[in-house]
Amino acid sequence: MREHPRILFLTSSINYPAFNKRINALSDDTMSSLVLGFERNFEYPTKDVQISTVSLGKIQNGNYWKRLFLILKAIRKTAEIVGNYDTVYCFGLDMAMLAVISTLFSPTKTLVYEVQDIRPTQTNKGLISGIVRKIEKIIVNISDCVVVTSQDYICQYYENILRLKTENFIVIENKLSHAPARQNITNFDNTTNVEQHLTIGYFGSIRCEKAWQYLLQLCEKNPHKIKLKIHGAPSGIDNFDERLSKHSNIQYLGPFLDPEQLEEVYSSVDVVWAAGFHGKASYAWSRSCRFYNAGYFNKPIISQDLTSEGKVVKNLDIGLTIDISDPASMKKIEDISHQNLKTWKRNLAALPQDMFIHNGEHKRLIEMIRENHEHNREARSRKTIQNTSFKARN
Repeated sequence: MREHPRILFLTSSINYPAFNKRINALSDDTMSSLVLGFERNFEYPTKDVQISTVSLGKIQNGNYWKRLFLILKAIRKTAEIVGNYDTVYCFGLDMAMLAVISTLFSPTKTLVYEVQDIRPTQTNKGLISGIVRKIEKIIVNISDCVVVTSQDYICQYYENILRLKTENFIVIENKLSHAPARQNITNFDNTTNVEQHLTIGYFGSIRCEKAWQYLLQLCEKNPHKIKLKIHGAPSGIDNFDERLSKHSNIQYLGPFLDPEQLEEVYSSVDVVWAAGFHGKASYAWSRSCRFYNAGYFNKPIISQDLTSEGKVVKNLDIGLTIDISDPASMKKIEDISHQNLKTWKRNLAALPQDMFIHNGEHKRLIEMIRENHEHNREARSRKTIQNTSFKARN
């Protein structure tokens, strides 16, 4: 009879929406699980995880050196707790390092390393980035499973830059976890007169300064033609409220609940803004949550040129690609027509639903975790037998 693994989720934020979404998707009544992590301040509402949590203390956003000190302080407590679990599921490189150090003197554990973002310190030149890459190569090589949110992370970073074998990798994109209610997506004529008035939706975490500057200029240039609706929370944007207040055609509606309010939010706009650099080295390799949400709700997408997401938008003709570094590209948005919207929405509606919604990916990951758990459990049993035999002979 197969023994069910006991999973410890190790996270740098026990209230981060993307982490909690994954934990809830992997929660299984047959498995004993716990979330162990740090507390961070987020303005964004998040759905609580369905399992118990234990705090390792509070850390500040973006203060990486102070965070490192607090992580080192957490080793003892983590080591005490990790001994009760068979599998350690780590979100991010810092948590994977904490897991490896905390399990040095523990029996064989199944280690799962999830990468949602690839940050500049992983791709930059210089001594620090070189050390980070060497550490990550060690982490990947000792991990039983590596979860990434984009296939391009594997091709562009782990294979091309780190030169690693990736047989133990699994891709789980930032898709919707289930199919929420939505309006009739085949009513292609149900669009506003966008030649006169175009409503752009900017949703989720508002953290790309370049994208924000571009949208402010677009709205200032087109006070009657363009309306911008913002549902989300600004992060790292200076003087957000002050700059916002200068534009009567920008409406800030605050954060929203995901997935409860997704349909309400996305149905209120003509196109969804997904262009930007988002402060990460991996922007060109990933697809944003907005891409999947917009696709499911049949809303055309404005994406960044020369990115993985932009290539999909252009090749499938489901929206517009621009370069936010070039103000001249604003004309492409200003020229969006009623026929453009009809074409993009018709093309979106023809796409398979599992392009935007998970379809068994989490079940495959759970099965991989169970298989690795069984393998490691058998390895522990063999080691115990060998040790017993050795003691008997001596």
